[in-house]
Amino acid sequence: MNIEKAYNIWADRYDTNSNKTRDLDTKSTIETLNKFDFSKIIELGYGTGKITNYLLKKADKIIGIDFSQEMLNIAKAKIQNERVEFRKADLTAEWNIENDFADLITCNLVLEHIKT
Repeated sequence: MNIEKAYNIWADRYDTNSNKTRDLDTKSTIETLNKFDFSKIIELGYGTGKITNYLLKKADKIIGIDFSQEMLNIAKAKIQNERVEFRKADLTAEWNIENDFADLITCNLVLEHIKT
């Protein structure tokens, strides 16, 4: 099974399944970013938008990018905010975003899934 298909299957349980790695990552990201504010953020490997509500307190605009349509569908249902844009894309291919868009790019728990 490829990774995209696995995440599409996992999407409906992603937020409720226990995952200490994900929980620690969320905690450390919030602690790290707490003292900063941003204008625009890109979240790579967006998933279900686990930290988006927190990031909305820190930024004016967020683009969430993920390759799993089902993860994005969950995120869209949870986060109904005109300041958030959801995009399906393969992170290893070119994305259609202006070069100077973001002053922060997050990439949490993603790199281990990207083949070199």
